[in-house]
Amino acid sequence: MALASSRMPLLCHVGPEYTFPEGRRERKLDNFRNLERPLEYGVTVIAAHCATPVFPLIDRNETNKFLAFMKKANKDGKVQIWADTSALSMTTRILLIPEIVHTFPPEWLVHGSDFPLPFDAWPHLPWVTHDMTPEEYIQIKKTINPLDRDVRIKRGHGFSDSILSNAEKVLRISAA
Repeated sequence: MALASSRMPLLCHVGPEYTFPEGRRERKLDNFRNLERPLEYGVTVIAAHCATPVFPLIDRNETNKFLAFMKKANKDGKVQIWADTSALSMTTRILLIPEIVHTFPPEWLVHGSDFPLPFDAWPHLPWVTHDMTPEEYIQIKKTINPLDRDVRIKRGHGFSDSILSNAEKVLRISAA
């Protein structure tokens, strides 16, 4: 209730988490369905990783179910749950990106990087990645700053630039 009354967003991990021990031990907590109660109370929620699996051959892919969950929560034109794009640049998630780009409304996505986790540029190849040109790929490879590199990778995969400015809406920051 305090989050809703102060209009403070809740950032939660949804989907499997392997980067810290608690994420591996308490996998049942990484379920987006656990967000029903905060949403009922009017809390704005940011769901990390769009509920994508880390290892698609091992972890269950529930992105379509998560999208249906978002549609229910974001009815009446008000975005109450945002999907963040952090860690989508991971090599194991590359093949899931087109599904996110083509099915999730860009006005429901917010850019996330998962920094300081490193992401290499090499697997985001021009002939695999959306409509990326070889020139864009070279620019990604040359980008030293990991946050800038992540933005370029997501642009190369076809994410709308609106995911970069949606944070202003989530955090109620004036663009001025």
